[in-house]
Amino acid sequence: MEVKKSLAADLESRRGTRFLLGLVLALALLVVCLEYTTTDSFDDYEDILAGDIPEDMELMPPIENSPQLEALKPDLPPVTEQIVTVEEKATTVKSETEVPPRPVELALQEEVTLEDIIDDAMPEATAEVQETLPLRVVEQLPQFPGGMMLLIQWLTKNLKYPDAARRQQIQGRVMVSFIVNTDGTTVDAKVVHSVHPLLDREALRVVRMLPRWQPGVSNGKPCRTLVHLPIVFKL
Repeated sequence: MEVKKSLAADLESRRGTRFLLGLVLALALLVVCLEYTTTDSFDDYEDILAGDIPEDMELMPPIENSPQLEALKPDLPPVTEQIVTVEEKATTVKSETEVPPRPVELALQEEVTLEDIIDDAMPEATAEVQETLPLRVVEQLPQFPGGMMLLIQWLTKNLKYPDAARRQQIQGRVMVSFIVNTDGTTVDAKVVHSVHPLLDREALRVVRMLPRWQPGVSNGKPCRTLVHLPIVFKL
């Protein structure tokens, strides 16, 4: 006997349709769930950010980087000092201990003329010679042959530092006075300011060796003139 199914009771014919319908519904539910979760999370995140920012906070205007101002340097002319240097030949000192030579320095730190060393500011020294040599204001000062620069060279060449004074580290400034006669000869050399007998003797020795000068002139005639000459001994 053949078994026949009723079309109303046959479910196999609608199985594919129902499967597709169920799949569509499942996908629709999945999409709805995902949309809901993403929207809630994004809204919550915005609420959190909004809650962290205080309502009364004022936004500061952007700060522009201003260029650094450089200090202006005044255009001042450079300050220079005029220093006159005199190159001198050092005096060689020969001793038994072979001490290296040192120059004997003259007290001439700047340009010096005979007006600076004429005795016009030491009343005690002039009082001693007033009887034979009254101090007078001369029209023309006495001159060393060749001028003051040659006088410095001559003294530097002839002065010798005493060995004993060098060993004892004796140094200082000796002031020597002398008279320039009407014929230009130098006489009556003496120490006005003493440092040590060793240095005094050497200064006097050299001053007494001075060559003939050009005499000073007063009222158109040669006159005797008292001169002071400073000599510095320095180690």
